[in-house]
Amino acid sequence: MLTLVILDEDGQPRDRLHPDGNWPCLVAHLLGSDARRVILHQRRTMPAPLDRDIALTRSLHRRLRALDIHLADHLIDTPTGRFSFRNAGLL
Repeated sequence: MLTLVILDEDGQPRDRLHPDGNWPCLVAHLLGSDARRVILHQRRTMPAPLDRDIALTRSLHRRLRALDIHLADHLIDTPTGRFSFRNAGLL
């Protein structure tokens, strides 16, 4: 499951969005809520990022930057731990 988490000024979750492939609606919500920082969050069984995860993260990072929104991290949570794109140097 993929979720986009909007962070408040203190870095705490303020809102959670489920893209479901409707990116125009997602962008409208981000702009309407005056989002400045977001985290891409996934839950699954395998922690290692797939090539498509890396491609999505880089693409989203570029597009959000154009909207003056900072992609703070892409996190993958699993039953055994968490993978951070930022900590791994992928963001």
